[in-house]
Amino acid sequence: EGFEPYVLQGLPRIIQCFKPIILTEVVEKHLERAGSSVKDLCAIMQNYGYEAFNIETKRANWRHHLLLSRSLCHDKMTNNVLWLHPDNNISSRLTPWIS
Repeated sequence: EGFEPYVLQGLPRIIQCFKPIILTEVVEKHLERAGSSVKDLCAIMQNYGYEAFNIETKRANWRHHLLLSRSLCHDKMTNNVLWLHPDNNISSRLTPWIS
């Protein structure tokens, strides 16, 4: 926990070639304990060309609905963040859930 920036820095060729959808946990105290920060994580992902989306759910009766909201790295981020690259065609399938 908290080592996400180091893992992502170690995968530049894979990330740049395939531009996968990436899900990370963003817990500031975990990142700090590992010698990193939310700012570092955001900088790494922005250098790869990714945008951050907070993952949330909204309950409506018996169902839960997925909500993705754009997150600027200086905004409050949820614990789970979805990173999307604009060149990834699969990312376009998530647009119905982006607010």
